[in-house]
Amino acid sequence: MVFKTRGIPKNIISDRGSIFESTVYNEFCAEKNIHQKFAVPYLHQTNGSIERFFRSFRNIVRSMKIQDEWDKKLNEVLKIYNNTIHTSTGFTPSQLLHGNHEKFECDISDPIDQKLFEKDPIRIANWRTQAKMNLKKNYQSDLESKFKINDYVLIRRKHVKNQPWLGPFKIVETKGSKLFEIAGQNQKKLIVHNNQMKLYINDCTDSDLINVPSRGRPRELD
Repeated sequence: MVFKTRGIPKNIISDRGSIFESTVYNEFCAEKNIHQKFAVPYLHQTNGSIERFFRSFRNIVRSMKIQDEWDKKLNEVLKIYNNTIHTSTGFTPSQLLHGNHEKFECDISDPIDQKLFEKDPIRIANWRTQAKMNLKKNYQSDLESKFKINDYVLIRRKHVKNQPWLGPFKIVETKGSKLFEIAGQNQKKLIVHNNQMKLYINDCTDSDLINVPSRGRPRELD
């Protein structure tokens, strides 16, 4: 249904569920010239746009007080989302996709306001150019990381309130602007997102590091 109304996407990002690694799905993507991208395990930020959408979706549902019947109000919720300005772009999704605002039943039929609901190719192009500039500006600010190789850091423990930080560990390699590879005293390594770390401010040497478990992700971090 999405492909029928919006067209074939250039990229699809997903987890590594069996359906997304199946032969049938791979052949479908190859036939449609769709580039597959996979999210990094345990790192929701890899699929940040979707995660952020779900958070906004839940907030709208709560504010409308329709938790028990949100599925019946889905179109209304999506309409609100699509006509809400996103701080990352400075525009609404409806503006950038369709070039206009969707009308609500409560909209006033004023001749001046009506211009907002009319498609204008030049205005659409200007909006999209400005949105790209806003995204680039926000992205550049995110690149300014306070972490560097050889820093000692603590790692956030998601579900532990009394002692939420574990460590120290040592940053041994960068994996892009936001991902860092850390090591413990046993030299086992783990890739962590920068928003799950904070600098260890106490005096520290490599002998003070704690061990990273030999297999998989440390249970202490979940």
